[in-house]
Amino acid sequence: MDLRPDIALETAAEGDLAVVRLAGELDAATSPILRPKLLEEATRPAETTLDLEALRFCDAAGLRLLVEVTRQARAAGGSVRLRHLRPAVARVVEVTRCDQFLDIDDEP
Repeated sequence: MDLRPDIALETAAEGDLAVVRLAGELDAATSPILRPKLLEEATRPAETTLDLEALRFCDAAGLRLLVEVTRQARAAGGSVRLRHLRPAVARVVEVTRCDQFLDIDDEP
């Protein structure tokens, strides 16, 4: 689902996993647009994977959303894992120490 030219979201099931693929930029402009859909997916008592392979950019607002979604999922008895972080996105997560809170698959 293309939400605007700089962000797209696609959901799929992979076995018992709910997979949400984000593409484009996760920032102050796109986070409010994505927030309702990500919270809807993540607050189910199941495991949700956010596939960030096509995410080119993430700023502080995007990180705040990822942390919020993770907190909400845990409160609902579920979990959120991030996978396929591009180097630029991974660097922002590491520098801000969000990698201490977020569950991230080690594969590139």
